[in-house]
Amino acid sequence: MVEEIVRWTTPVIQFCRTASEDTQLRGQTIRAGESLYLAFGSGEHFCLGASLARLELRVAFAKLAEHLCEIELAGPVSRLHSSFVGGIKRVPIRYRLEQASRR
Repeated sequence: MVEEIVRWTTPVIQFCRTASEDTQLRGQTIRAGESLYLAFGSGEHFCLGASLARLELRVAFAKLAEHLCEIELAGPVSRLHSSFVGGIKRVPIRYRLEQASRR
């Protein structure tokens, strides 16, 4: 789940590359001129904190899974408007936690 979240909503927008020709990547068609976003960069520009960020996400989701019974979107998602850093500013949710006696 962590890898899919990072892939789907890359934190750093400026690490994109432009396809020079049509190609296939893991079953997806990428057309010449389309941008590809790399979650934590690559090569010499790879994020030093990538492993820590992945670990933090795994730990946070594991702890949530221990207590969370239900969760649903409760309104529109508000994204950060930036040309450098991607992200979500606000995600309104409704949730229900497991009762302490059931743990």
